[in-house]
Amino acid sequence: MEAYLWETRGIGNMKINLFDNKINGYVVGKHWMDVVVKMWREDIKRKLLFKHELYNDPELKDFAWWLDRVLK
Repeated sequence: MEAYLWETRGIGNMKINLFDNKINGYVVGKHWMDVVVKMWREDIKRKLLFKHELYNDPELKDFAWWLDRVLK
């Protein structure tokens, strides 16, 4: 619920603080997925990675719809 409120309404505080005992695992995972997608985009632009490599990855094969959205 905290993550939903933060992302939809900007209510709350979702800063990642490893020294705080109250860490929202969803928010941490989403943060790192954002980092990975940004890295993919940069690597594609620099021709260090090609989209077909992601589409042909066995772990991502069922998520072509998601790759279409994040790599447009």
